[in-house]
Amino acid sequence: MLVENSTNCKDHLQGKVILLTGAGGGIGFEAAKAFAI
Repeated sequence: MLVENSTNCKDHLQGKVILLTGAGGGIGFEAAKAFAI
């Protein structure tokens, strides 16, 4: 999944829950940081 850093992407995911596994390191960690913003 490609996560774009734009308001359009954030608006699309607003009010939804994301279950992200493997966020302890590597690509999962970076994805968790991207979704946290």
